Amino acid sequence: MAMKNKRIDAEQAFSLLVGVALAGERCPKAGTDGITSQLTSDLARRGHIRIDVYPHNYRVITILTGPNAGIATKPPTDPKWKPYLTIEQDRPSPYHPRVSP
Repeated sequence: MAMKNKRIDAEQAFSLLVGVALAGERCPKAGTDGITSQLTSDLARRGHIRIDVYPHNYRVITILTGPNAGIATKPPTDPKWKPYLTIEQDRPSPYHPRVSP
């Protein structure tokens, strides 16, 4: 069961995201099991993960480092959806307004 308001560090967040990706589950929402937008953004900027943001703020995280590199969380259910924002190392972090299909 997901826990709210739990504090974790970047290493714990990365381990949790790897586990979610290995299980083929949906990327956890911010606030679940200690995951925050700041933690995931930091992991992306350091090159550990890539975050693809789709309509309705659906996110897919791809693991980029370690023995599980290349695995990703569950893709969106609508195959027509395309990411409107990718957060990863070496990409600027511009403000993008939320987009709905």
